[in-house]
Amino acid sequence: MQPLLSSESETTAEAIRAAPVQSPGTQLLAFVSDDATATALRAGLHDVMEDVQVQRGTILTAIRHLEKRATPPALVVDVSGVANPMDTLERLARVCAPSSKVLVVGENADIAFYRDLVRVMGIAEYLPKPIGRDAVMRVFAPMIAGVPQIEATTRGGLVVAVCGARGGAGASTVAVNLALQLANSMHGHVALLDLHLTTGTTALQLGIQPGSGLRIALESPERADSLFLDRCSVPVNDRLRLIAAQEPMDAPCAPTQEGMRRVLGELSQHFNYIVVDMPARPGVAERQVLRMARQLLLVMTPDVVSVRDAERLRRWATQSGCGAQATFVLNRAGVPGGLKPALVRRELNGGLMFVLPDVGKAILRANNLGMPALRASGAFRRSLLPLAQEVAGLGIGRNRPSWLARMFRA
Repeated sequence: MQPLLSSESETTAEAIRAAPVQSPGTQLLAFVSDDATATALRAGLHDVMEDVQVQRGTILTAIRHLEKRATPPALVVDVSGVANPMDTLERLARVCAPSSKVLVVGENADIAFYRDLVRVMGIAEYLPKPIGRDAVMRVFAPMIAGVPQIEATTRGGLVVAVCGARGGAGASTVAVNLALQLANSMHGHVALLDLHLTTGTTALQLGIQPGSGLRIALESPERADSLFLDRCSVPVNDRLRLIAAQEPMDAPCAPTQEGMRRVLGELSQHFNYIVVDMPARPGVAERQVLRMARQLLLVMTPDVVSVRDAERLRRWATQSGCGAQATFVLNRAGVPGGLKPALVRRELNGGLMFVLPDVGKAILRANNLGMPALRASGAFRRSLLPLAQEVAGLGIGRNRPSWLARMFRA
């Protein structure tokens, strides 16, 4: 039997960031037997392909479909419950065009089964159930995007970019409290990096004085070593450190792409999560964060202009080569006169969205006291927890990663 595809080596999250955005005509057809897998596929491939068609069924359903219709450029089939998956894949090969990229999901987690699929059968990739959005984005999306074979990336922490659709959307508040949730509830070692060098508010919200030296590290990459960053970071608690600056308002700050890369690279070697408070309009250097990020949180308020700009920012980030998973965060939901969350979801054209409530004067009072919002408002803290779980890979419909996956998360 001719292999369905030439096997490719395992790609990493860094690879997809450099991959070109697929054309609108690109299609994927998937046949899966459960709703959780269907949801994971749609969410994980949302930024790679515009036309993702997911149908209920197994590989047997796919074979019947392809006997009468043309093969799509990419095909996902489910071998769960199939008695002889290898024989059934041979049947699929007879009706599937050799140019199609075939990816498989199933219930068998045995490494020998994986090797047979990829090395013998020529399948592009295989994922055992249950699968989550992150696994789809990390494993399936690079294959579908046509990322060439690369070397595996080194161990490092997960970079989370937090960007407001407009100034005043509350991105800094989300970044500060998300970092605290990841440290306190997820028990991760977290770095909070504030890139507002002259007007940052993260230190004020935490009630501490920012360190010095971040501007130097961003402008002079050779200075951004681990010892230097340790001196310019300030401990918030045992698991959270703040890296921020308070430069004069007229300071000619000029961070470089290489400086940004070095700073994030150093932080990734020491922390599980790096939460980055981004400017509302990222410059050339800040775009390096988007290229290195695994998560991009787009914070907006419930008004037409903010929602419009959040969607535009997501499209711009994708077109700029950002491979991060874009997630919308609706802040101040329920504010008098604001749009309803259901309406905002419809206007956003798809994509995952988390909702944070308007807690009135609680946040303003907390900021004036140098107190994080989650300590001042139980409603805000409870609403933020699902977002922290999503960032940590513990969202709805996914299993908690193994200790090995958490230790060697790329």
